Amino acid sequence: MTAIFTDVMLWIGTYVFYYPVVMSLTWVIGGLFFYFRQEKGKADFPKLRYAPMVSVLIPARNEAGQLEETVKAVVESEYPNLEIIIINDASIDGTAEIADSLSRQHEMVRVLHLKQNMGKANGMNNAFLMSTGEVIVTIDADCIIDKPAIYWIAWHFINFPRAGAVTGNPHVRNRTSLLAQLQTAEYTSVIGLIKRAQRILGKLLTISGVIGAFRREALVDVGFWSFDMVTEDIDITWKLEKRFWDIRYEANAVGWILVPETLSGLWGQRLRWAQGSIEAIRRHRDVWTDWRQRRIWPVYIDYLLSIFWSCSFLLIAVYWLWAFFTGRNDGVFASWNGCMVALACLIQFAASICIDMRYDHKILPTYFWVIWYPVFYWMFNAFATICALPKGLSKKFGQTSLWVSPDRGILQRKRVFSGKHRNKLINDQEKLPEVRKKTEWTIKLFFSFILTLFTIMTTISLWSLTGIYLYEHLFSRQYFEQTVEVILFMLMLSATVFVAMYLWQQYNLRVFGFRGRRKFPQPVSDEKLASIYSTTVDVLQNLRLAQKVHMEYGAPDNGGAGLYIVMDEKGRSMNFGPPVVKE
Repeated sequence: MTAIFTDVMLWIGTYVFYYPVVMSLTWVIGGLFFYFRQEKGKADFPKLRYAPMVSVLIPARNEAGQLEETVKAVVESEYPNLEIIIINDASIDGTAEIADSLSRQHEMVRVLHLKQNMGKANGMNNAFLMSTGEVIVTIDADCIIDKPAIYWIAWHFINFPRAGAVTGNPHVRNRTSLLAQLQTAEYTSVIGLIKRAQRILGKLLTISGVIGAFRREALVDVGFWSFDMVTEDIDITWKLEKRFWDIRYEANAVGWILVPETLSGLWGQRLRWAQGSIEAIRRHRDVWTDWRQRRIWPVYIDYLLSIFWSCSFLLIAVYWLWAFFTGRNDGVFASWNGCMVALACLIQFAASICIDMRYDHKILPTYFWVIWYPVFYWMFNAFATICALPKGLSKKFGQTSLWVSPDRGILQRKRVFSGKHRNKLINDQEKLPEVRKKTEWTIKLFFSFILTLFTIMTTISLWSLTGIYLYEHLFSRQYFEQTVEVILFMLMLSATVFVAMYLWQQYNLRVFGFRGRRKFPQPVSDEKLASIYSTTVDVLQNLRLAQKVHMEYGAPDNGGAGLYIVMDEKGRSMNFGPPVVKE
């Protein structure tokens, strides 16, 4: 029995060590393939035959600290045919006042005020009624887009009729802590590199909720965003791909975002991401019953393998602790295997940072901090995935998924209270004597300096230990021959992966790339849209003319799909129902 248990643990340990190596190799080759085929040599601004109307939806809940600069960045993008719709989802801070002020300053800015927290998906579905654009761009309230972003997004929809959506390239702008630095590298080497590789393979796991764009007809075709999903961005991606819309990745559509800088904020974010992914693979498991959906199967399998890896990683970690304290050494934890994983991780980060330096000239110093990623971040994400499994598997579909404002980082954080006590922390700070304020800030700066110095010294120590460890276990005489054999094997595997990706891409282009293979939906008429929302054309036209709209539930049920009562700034009342969601 002991021998069988040891063999099982040896097999699991091999999987834990080599799955990241193989996938890192795949992402690096795919990312470089995409870069040389799609990115290198591109101009800063694309040439557009015409400028389609673009509607930018900005959902916001308690985003008073970030909303103004986000809207300002969209206005300054100078795209010639643009409207902005701010969705104030029952905020309890100053978001509503800021949104109204922005609508008075800029004619292109309009506001939808929701009296109840309806959830991000419901908010965007209702704001869709106010929009007039051929292209619907959604960005988070903390995202500052680069000037060329909307131009490049529009370029895809103009030149590729099968393009149903375009996902952008988010980059981190608050880099004031170790957690933020790790996420800066992660968005580049994990999220950005994977999207490039998945684009070569033909299907993406998700359109980035931070900055994404949709063809108007495609959104109507799939029944809009699902109000009962924790991560509506993953779900809408799969819905579009199941309806054979093309999802494209545009690296030039850069959006600068704020990320959590506390463990609690990061934990909440990763738990939500993991739960949303599990819900998506549950809801869309029917792809296995349709041969036409075979291009989605690799993405589906990869995510299942990543869940299995998280469970295996935790199991091996527990087994390692037991083996460490009992002095057991049965070959499950080969130091040489660990070196290969660490080396593959560092190579992946190096390749991705070199690619993304074109869009972020200050990203190179981030590589100093990535040594923490395999040490800490893998375990953190694995725990989040495992904790999300019960929630994701037991989630009852049909109930509205509400949302709260996420952690926007240490420098942007505000403590908000309901009612008369909101922003109490800021008001209390203003009442403090000037001498006490200076004393408190001096103490904070001192401890911040000590913590920063300690983090830097620890990171240098980690790099030194890793370098020594790699040298002793990869290039010492004891392991030299084994290392040479594996390097040759990895080179052969890399060549095989490259050839397989190239052939798969050519197959996709020839079998699925013909523009005439499917009939594209016609432009959405007002009559059709009115019937979907159980309303009239007059209501739609009034909503599109309104600069400011207030909305509340009339008769909500458990699913949050009640009758909506709308009042515009002229006092006109309009009733309509939720959109019909297709499954």
